[in-house]
Amino acid sequence: MSKHVHNLRRDPAGGRILKSMNKHLNPRTDPIHAAIPRHYRIGAPDPDGEENAHLKIGNGEIPSAPVNYIPAALKVLGPPEAEKFERFPNLNNVVVDPPANIFHQKGLGLETWHFQAADDDQFIRLIVNAPNTDLPTDLNYKVFFYNACYSGRDYIESFAQGDFIFTSDYCWVYLATKEFVKGVVEGKSATQIVPLLNRPQVHGGEEEETIYELKEF
Repeated sequence: MSKHVHNLRRDPAGGRILKSMNKHLNPRTDPIHAAIPRHYRIGAPDPDGEENAHLKIGNGEIPSAPVNYIPAALKVLGPPEAEKFERFPNLNNVVVDPPANIFHQKGLGLETWHFQAADDDQFIRLIVNAPNTDLPTDLNYKVFFYNACYSGRDYIESFAQGDFIFTSDYCWVYLATKEFVKGVVEGKSATQIVPLLNRPQVHGGEEEETIYELKEF
């Protein structure tokens, strides 16, 4: 899935691009984790016998007991809204509340895995450490549009300022990108743009759905 990131915001007074003076990253001391299909790991068995974008992952990059949770920035939405943002939706009954929120390693060697994903593909997934040391620490913005599938649950923890537009489901990246840019050019605010992104003709559905959402930090 291609990803398009846009951080444009028109200043109605002068047509300038606004930039916040604050840093965009949310400092973290706890490890950041990501879940990948197990067969994306170099040497791991592929259920379909096909070549994939294989990743070199050492055993030291695999956490022994990562946990499931709802990101704090989304948990404040409260039930039932927040339940859409379970960090690692799974078919293994690993919930977001302790002590039943711990994933335990299964399998050995290159066949190590943590859970079966609760999505359309239901891939066996491996949780790995995903440090943010390669991200810029001085990127400034007023509005950040992260247009990729499930960008809220996967990436919102790295942000702590401005308006963050994200997704809570699969999305049609190309159509929404055009709509976002159109809204910016027309001088619309983030709160005005988000409803436009959720129209059926934009997100590829048959009826209006809340796929694109807004977090105001």
